[in-house]
Amino acid sequence: MARAGVTYLDVAKAAEAIKIQGQEPTVDRVRERLGTGSKSTIAPLLKRWRSDNGDMADTSGLPNDLVEVVKSLHERVQQMADHRIDRAQQEFIELNEELRKKLDDSSNTIAQLNARQKDLETQIGQRIDEVNQKAQTLEDIHIKLTRAELQRDEAITRAAELKENITELKQENRDIRDHFEHYQQRTSEDRQQEREQFRAANQGLKDQIQDLQHRLAQAESRASELIDDNALLQRNADELKQANAALNSDLKGKIEDIQN
Repeated sequence: MARAGVTYLDVAKAAEAIKIQGQEPTVDRVRERLGTGSKSTIAPLLKRWRSDNGDMADTSGLPNDLVEVVKSLHERVQQMADHRIDRAQQEFIELNEELRKKLDDSSNTIAQLNARQKDLETQIGQRIDEVNQKAQTLEDIHIKLTRAELQRDEAITRAAELKENITELKQENRDIRDHFEHYQQRTSEDRQQEREQFRAANQGLKDQIQDLQHRLAQAESRASELIDDNALLQRNADELKQANAALNSDLKGKIEDIQN
């Protein structure tokens, strides 16, 4: 069946135009001139045109039966060749379309991989920034911990000095009390005037004792405060060590995640 738009008149006009140009009208030339139609459609119409115009091969001297067989064989071979050409063209179109689709899919895959690579590079950069921030935080904690340890050591030294001062004050107080007792025993046998003088001296000693006791109480209070400060610094140092260990563990996990 002829395709829509390709008629015997179209084939005849094309064949005549080709013949006028001094060329032999063939199926390919007619098809090229028309710009449409399949070879299986154009071939029988071109054959009809040849028959109508007496443009058949010279078969004089050959039996008619042989001529008909040759014509039939030629037509069959031409149809088979046209069919194979059409099938090859269709297969080429389908293969070309399939390859184009695969190329588009590959291009999309490459674009997705490139986007994924950029995302991974961005994530790696963010992880590196996080690691650097953690490292800086860890360094700051190390500095704070060192300062806290220095303050703790200073507090311990001050507490030891205060304890020595308290010990000296207690010893001085005992010496004064011993001296006072000895003085009382010695002056108990003195005269009244000496007793008056003793009372005055005793009162002065009592004032000194009260002052010393007051100083002793202040020193003990200061020592207690320093001991409390020392305990607080010790707790802060322990907390900083725990935070340092947690940050080291977190940093190690982040580095392992990036390496994996």
